[in-house]
Amino acid sequence: MLLIIGGRYLTLATIYSKRVYWILGTIIGISTSLLFKLKIQSLGSLLTGSLIEISWTCSVSVIPQKQKSQHFC
Repeated sequence: MLLIIGGRYLTLATIYSKRVYWILGTIIGISTSLLFKLKIQSLGSLLTGSLIEISWTCSVSVIPQKQKSQHFC
């Protein structure tokens, strides 16, 4: 399930051309492979995915976005 969620973010990165989605999709993909190698049960995957998405949302919402300035030449 985490691979599907990570793939969704990689699709969003392609559509919206934002690196934020590439980074999040990569983090989820790497965590999925580690969870699979360590043979973690589904509850561990659920908690890991939730923790990644919640912490990512909090960190992105705190960082101010670049405001587009309107310069007319």
